[in-house]
Amino acid sequence: MADGLRRVARAYYERSSEEQREEAKDFFTRLDLNDDERISLEEFKACFPSGEEFFNKLDSSNTGFLDFSDLLVVFYHQKKALISISRCDGCHQKIMGPYFSCVLCLDHFPSTYDLCCDCHRGGKFKHRHPLSFMLHDQAALVSFIQTKTQPAKSVMEELRAIAEAHLKASSAKTQAKAKEFFTAMDSDGDGKVEMSEFSSFMSKKGYKLTGNPDFFKKLDMDGNGSLDFWEVMTLNYIIQSGRPFCDCCGDFIPATYFSCFHCFKAGKKSFDLCLRCYQSNAFQHNAHVGGPKFLDNYTLLHNHQASSDGLVWDREKVIVIPDHYIFTTDELANRNVNTLREFCTEQDIKYFYDIKDAADFKANPDYKGVCHVALAQEGHCRPGEVPPTLRFVLDGEMPDCVLAKDLILQIIGEISVAGARYKSMEFVGSTVESLTMEDRMTLCNMVIEAGGKNGIVPADATTFKYLQDKTSVPYEPVYSDGQARFLSEYSFDISKLEPLVAKPHSPDNRALARECKDVKIDRVYIGSCTGGKTEDFMAAAKVFLASGKKVKVPTFLVPATQKVMSGWIYIVFHSQNPVEKLAHRYSKKLVVILRQAPPVVLVWEDLETPMHALTSLWQVALFSFLMNRHVCVSTTNRNFPGRMGHKEGQVYLASPYTAAASALTGFVTDPREFLQ
Repeated sequence: MADGLRRVARAYYERSSEEQREEAKDFFTRLDLNDDERISLEEFKACFPSGEEFFNKLDSSNTGFLDFSDLLVVFYHQKKALISISRCDGCHQKIMGPYFSCVLCLDHFPSTYDLCCDCHRGGKFKHRHPLSFMLHDQAALVSFIQTKTQPAKSVMEELRAIAEAHLKASSAKTQAKAKEFFTAMDSDGDGKVEMSEFSSFMSKKGYKLTGNPDFFKKLDMDGNGSLDFWEVMTLNYIIQSGRPFCDCCGDFIPATYFSCFHCFKAGKKSFDLCLRCYQSNAFQHNAHVGGPKFLDNYTLLHNHQASSDGLVWDREKVIVIPDHYIFTTDELANRNVNTLREFCTEQDIKYFYDIKDAADFKANPDYKGVCHVALAQEGHCRPGEVPPTLRFVLDGEMPDCVLAKDLILQIIGEISVAGARYKSMEFVGSTVESLTMEDRMTLCNMVIEAGGKNGIVPADATTFKYLQDKTSVPYEPVYSDGQARFLSEYSFDISKLEPLVAKPHSPDNRALARECKDVKIDRVYIGSCTGGKTEDFMAAAKVFLASGKKVKVPTFLVPATQKVMSGWIYIVFHSQNPVEKLAHRYSKKLVVILRQAPPVVLVWEDLETPMHALTSLWQVALFSFLMNRHVCVSTTNRNFPGRMGHKEGQVYLASPYTAAASALTGFVTDPREFLQ
């Protein structure tokens, strides 16, 4: 990645004005504090305090210093020159994923012309250059780099340099085969290959396209009438890499090329064009009804999925759940979901939990809901191996006012949002052993907020009982033995823990709930992957029932999955008893009864938004967005700016206990106010 970024940055620099180049040089000078023409990590961090990871990626040679070319990457990244195009010049919508750029307009950066895939395929644009000049973003970039970085070198000189670097980096076996290739061609053993030797060898091997005199002359870069070892190695690299020849002009294609998609998909001999022939439309290829469809080699490979036959490796080991994008009117988001549907249909994915009718949530038996909860409910999560691990020992009896959400907020507040980056977080101790399976899911689901790769609780009787009716697939639990080594180990006395919140705008901004009692709130959200399980709503109901009061602010309960929702009965509430026949008179009040023993009743007060909308629960997720600078107490995972809507909204992360208590008062509230 770093080498590619250097090449792109150098290309931008080479085509910049003198004024822009001076600006880049000045940027380097400002960072080079000791004037030794190189940047140390200390100098880099003086300007970018949190940039150590970026520094290490650029310092691929591990010298501990960055040179001018390295700093160009940082400079253009700062100027947003290396950031993907954000809006389509056709529909003016945000571009999400691959896009197409006009090759001719790249020379006029930043006034490039870029199209999303829909506009490119549908021809929905007006531009001064023909469609043939629109290349896939990667192909356009490569074309640009090839023409801007080293224009003085010929194509064969570039390939010779690549071939030399490739061979020197190869194994001894590969190098021996390459030398055999040269020896076999050099029939008289004089260390050089004449035209006659070249033609004879290539004819015997059946290399018709590369065995002609014109190609010999292209390989003879020094023009001395014979090929030396590295010129022959260039030929060997061309043959081994399978680079195509243009089926129109017959020239060898060293860079971007275009292939007929229909021929490629049908497994026929490919029909390939160089950039010049593709743009001039001077070819004839009428083998397909409706004409050929050409894709550049980058897009073609992108469309040619996971393996050589275009199929996923195991259709029964891929689980796909449309999640965040599923309930929206946004066309780009819907396009992503439609692309996902097409892929799953084409690949015959067994576990694709799609939703067909967004207007009626309950009319979709295959749809499961939020993936983090559904994966466990459907038996797709089973014990297995883990990466390098941090260990968290939680001991002590959990106070009645504390839930698993408080435990993980305490841990993240202790180690920070980067404390477990790319690592596993293992939770052990007497407190963990006492947790239900859904409590354990809450712990593990939020490890990503500490940068963790995964969370694990050692499998025990609770685990095995939970899995009994969810999967019949054999599994083998893996445990940390006495000799296990942990990167770090943390211990907590949970008996002393109090209800917590994470204040805006980070999950590690830990505070006691009682310390935030003066924070006035506008709404409460109980749901999501972390807080939308059955036991989360049971906990909220416990607070509501203990209070005997109605909520003071709009309060939204959104079940994470269909199975959670299937345990709910929707009725209205009047007096002390639920009476269904009064529904027509109290349509703005809602009671949710969970089919548990004893039944639990959640009571809503009259609100501006009629609560009968909850019968279509996906709409509640939309209504609960922060459309203004609202303050919300939420059981969700994260509270970054804009995470729940308005970028200036404030989100306090909390347990269902604290969320319910806050709903009853209209302020961030310690649940002990109602539970004691």
